[in-house]
Amino acid sequence: MKRNFLGSTKFVLGLILAVLALASFAAAQSTQVKGLITGRSGSTMTVKTQDSETITVALSTDTQVQEVEGAFQLRKKELGMTALIPGLPVEVKGSMNDGHQLVADSVRFKGSDLKTAQDIQAGLAPTEQQVQANQAQIQAAEKVSEAHQQEIAANQAKIAANQAAIAAAPSAAAPPNLHRLLSSEAAKKVLDDAFILRTFSPPAVNPSANIGKQ
Repeated sequence: MKRNFLGSTKFVLGLILAVLALASFAAAQSTQVKGLITGRSGSTMTVKTQDSETITVALSTDTQVQEVEGAFQLRKKELGMTALIPGLPVEVKGSMNDGHQLVADSVRFKGSDLKTAQDIQAGLAPTEQQVQANQAQIQAAEKVSEAHQQEIAANQAKIAANQAAIAAAPSAAAPPNLHRLLSSEAAKKVLDDAFILRTFSPPAVNPSANIGKQ
């Protein structure tokens, strides 16, 4: 009897120790963090913990996304990945992989926190749209300015080419100098002969006038 009792006791103690060892190993492998989602990109998100540490959380189809309510968080509501938005306080449970990422088994958050984060995102959306519109206008203005600068440069090049062509072209022949022409000996002789003929030539005789006198 004593041997059976001792054997049973040892078996139970061994079983308890094995369970405790497995629990300790599982606890060592499991990681739980609380913090604020600061970014989301595809299947990963960044969480800033209460210790100001930034952790990359890997999400998968097996990750449970739950909204909890109540004092003891007994009411749970399954939600999709789209609920995980920046500004949402979360509690993440999972294990670290070789890439130093926390592979999330579950992500939990309060419904009131989700509503607050959604309101913040709704307020930021118009601002981001306005920023994008302003950037588009700035880019359009820069393109117009660049086109104007190119047009000005082209006009300046044309002006420079015209000025170069004018400078290179031969000067037009100047009209003959009348004074120089008249001062030549040949011109003087022609003028002198004309003057002499006009001065000493007898006046022209009108035949009809002589007939009347007779």
